[in-house]
Amino acid sequence: MSPHRLPACYEKDKDDIMKLCEKVSRVTLLMSVLGALFYANNPLRAQQRAEASLSGMVTEETTRHPLPGVEVFLSHTALVATTNHRGEFEIKHVPLGTYELVVRITGYYMEHKTVRLDTPQNQTFNFMLAPETPETKDAPAKQKKSKGWQRNLERFEKLFLGDSENAASCRLLNPEILDFDYDKNTGAFAARAQGWLSIANRALGYGIALDLIRFTADANGRTDFFGFMHFTGLTPENEMEQKRWEERRLSVYKGSVRHFFAALAAHRLREEGFVIHKTERVKWRDLKAPNLAGVAAADISRPLSGFETRIAFQDYLMVTYQHATEEKRYVAFRQRQGSPVEQA
Repeated sequence: MSPHRLPACYEKDKDDIMKLCEKVSRVTLLMSVLGALFYANNPLRAQQRAEASLSGMVTEETTRHPLPGVEVFLSHTALVATTNHRGEFEIKHVPLGTYELVVRITGYYMEHKTVRLDTPQNQTFNFMLAPETPETKDAPAKQKKSKGWQRNLERFEKLFLGDSENAASCRLLNPEILDFDYDKNTGAFAARAQGWLSIANRALGYGIALDLIRFTADANGRTDFFGFMHFTGLTPENEMEQKRWEERRLSVYKGSVRHFFAALAAHRLREEGFVIHKTERVKWRDLKAPNLAGVAAADISRPLSGFETRIAFQDYLMVTYQHATEEKRYVAFRQRQGSPVEQA
């Protein structure tokens, strides 16, 4: 399992409820993982963190000419580069780990590959992009004004962004590129974007560029989505807003899944406010921590390298963050889910 890699306390870490702008202040999380790896890009040990770099060239597939202006980024991070007039790119200061390297420019098929950076050295990755055919190019975005589309947009915003205080400050900047499918009989809902969806979060001070490949939700509000994204910092209006962003980013990080994995890798679970119990049950109403066996970090994890930790356990773990209380909106969401959030 790989936590989402944004610079420490810069990100809105994608929460365990899979909502980009949601804040979960008290985490009660069930995980079912047998022999999973997670890569501990660990803000608790930032001074020990080794970094690598990656570089390469992007060319046009048919002519083999270099492609300038191509965006190259590591998905779920703020690490982005643009190719120069020779088609070259370089991304520096990359914490060791495994990433999805994405290459995209309008008019060409997007390419991506999984890259593993396990030594503090430069690695080279070259890409050839194929031009899109007329049949596959995105049609020009048209403003959609039907009542049905507007209702689906509101449904999507609630399911995808959430309804927390932070989510209220998120804005979809180009919602017209979204297409929706809604089945009234089953309550199944799906969305996709014809292009890159732009999201601004004024509460935390960042923007998101998202290639939304798949988003689905069932009648109970259980959601799932897949896509590539990268983050950019917004410009604050003044120093006060910048300070407010930094405070909120830290608040969002605390108690997040990323925070939990960092604490687990550093064997600082209790110091960071996390308590783990083992359970065979998977219903919220059945979970009572006093009746469950406690689990220490050493019971379920062992280091593999300077940046990797392996976790292995049977059944489920209930993870509780004790340094905050649950937001009422999150409690309501959890009740709608009907079963715990699982990370697999």
